[in-house]
Amino acid sequence: MAVNSVKKVVFFVDDNEQICSATEKLLARGQYAVKTFFTAEACYKSLSTERCDLLIVDMVLPGLDGIELIKKTRGIRPELLSIVITGFGSVPSAVRAIKAGATHFIEKPLNADNFLRTVDEVLEQKKHTVVFDKINKPISPAEKRVLKRVLRGSSNKLIAEQLNLSVRTVEDHRSKIMLKLGVDNVVDLVKMTAMMDMDSNE
Repeated sequence: MAVNSVKKVVFFVDDNEQICSATEKLLARGQYAVKTFFTAEACYKSLSTERCDLLIVDMVLPGLDGIELIKKTRGIRPELLSIVITGFGSVPSAVRAIKAGATHFIEKPLNADNFLRTVDEVLEQKKHTVVFDKINKPISPAEKRVLKRVLRGSSNKLIAEQLNLSVRTVEDHRSKIMLKLGVDNVVDLVKMTAMMDMDSNE
């Protein structure tokens, strides 16, 4: 579809035609101009020549996947904001998306109101922008060991078993980590650790 030059322009990529159609209508309701694509390759071709303020892409696509599209796009549009959506949400998936350069990560099925709110916030660069001056205190070695396992997607129970701690102690460490990094959700936690270049492997 043709896009309006005044409205914010959103590119949406999903190989499911029904999802593309429904999301296009939803974003139009939010006063956005929308262009949909069924493949990452088609989207990338348009990104090199057309205006786009926000890229929303499914993680799993035939051919070039959503993560690879974001990585490739950063070579020509490093400033472009992006959201990854997936039906297979997990902390490791969020880590991969954020490290690739995604601004946010959303799990399917999409809740219409929450989805539009997230799109608004990402475009306004408000809630989901994490900055270093939010860090209140350094993370202790014990907290770092817990954090690395959180980023792998391990449960509190598994982390407790691996580190020979009680589940309550792991929960306390997680709470302190979130407080020290100034975040209140896993996505922003992943973004912060990506900015700190913290590897989940140890």
